[in-house]
Amino acid sequence: MAALSPVPPPPHTPLSASTDIASYVAYRYRSLLSLTREQTNLVTLHLGWLLGLRIRSGRSVDTSMGMTPLEGLVMGTRSGDLDPAILNLMASKEGLSPHEVESVLNSQSGLLGISGLTNDMKVLETNSKCTTTGACV
Repeated sequence: MAALSPVPPPPHTPLSASTDIASYVAYRYRSLLSLTREQTNLVTLHLGWLLGLRIRSGRSVDTSMGMTPLEGLVMGTRSGDLDPAILNLMASKEGLSPHEVESVLNSQSGLLGISGLTNDMKVLETNSKCTTTGACV
């Protein structure tokens, strides 16, 4: 399937909340695939960024996110689901405030934190090195 191009949303499509983003993604897939709203029934995965999304009749009906984008899958810079005890551990070991812990989990974790290189999946795939045993770094 073709990748979504970074085209701005139509004027009536606000991007102020995750549900609006999910609706925009559904709209882009409908446009990309030349489908009517009723014909658009998809499950999408945007590994590395955004979310997993279920679309029924052209409308977003479910996402992989919870209350915030931090919950769910690992993203480009977001940690995804984690053990709640990690919050206090990070704060005490690193001397961080609750706001700083949240900032690290939202902007310095995910693919960026795991790789120590980038949050861009394309760059990670290009720079991966695999051994003869099948292990990849």
